Amino acid sequence: KAIESGHIDLNAYAVVDLMLGKQRSTTTGSGHSSIRYEALPEALQHEIEAYTKSGGALLVTGAYTLTDLYTSPQATNHDMAFATEVLRASFGGSKASTDGIATPATLSRKQRRNTPVSEPLHFNTTLSEDIYIVESPEVVNPIGNDAYTLLQYSSSASAAIASTSTRGHRVVVMGFPFETITDDEERNRMMAKSLDYLLSEHKSFEAESNTENPKRKINIIRRR
Repeated sequence: KAIESGHIDLNAYAVVDLMLGKQRSTTTGSGHSSIRYEALPEALQHEIEAYTKSGGALLVTGAYTLTDLYTSPQATNHDMAFATEVLRASFGGSKASTDGIATPATLSRKQRRNTPVSEPLHFNTTLSEDIYIVESPEVVNPIGNDAYTLLQYSSSASAAIASTSTRGHRVVVMGFPFETITDDEERNRMMAKSLDYLLSEHKSFEAESNTENPKRKINIIRRR
């Protein structure tokens, strides 16, 4: 909401980390029902599109990101264009994994130099006291020659992609929520490698260490 209302200037940051979790369009009310809780409402899409046109990078994770853009009762042509042109991804199906395993895809030599992942990840697909369950991870297919699969589910379907658009912005999109990666080291490694990839083309940014809570191990990336 803060982004949509203009309270946050995205252009102040090198990377936007958009964690959508299990958010998706939901029908509310009876009689005069309405759709609420869109993962990526059009106003937010416009903000993100403007940000990427200025060279900003995106990390987008969630279980229903593309599901919402492609299959929501109020999905529009603009939603699909946003998926194609900004996220560089298409929806390939839901309930893509029951074992919660995502392994690195086979990449070309050029892609291996840029890939943000190199080892398997495990995300939660069972009831747990520690983290919510992911019942329906989605297939995220890459679009374009400069987009490619990073991770695959056990079925070989695409679980995460990376891309660099012709206008220069970089994107990593995961078909399951980042925060449901169950192992701390795997989760930290995925974030660190993703940031390496997303920031590799930026020369006008610097990292400011978070000293208020060192346990969080977060850097704030700002324009110089």
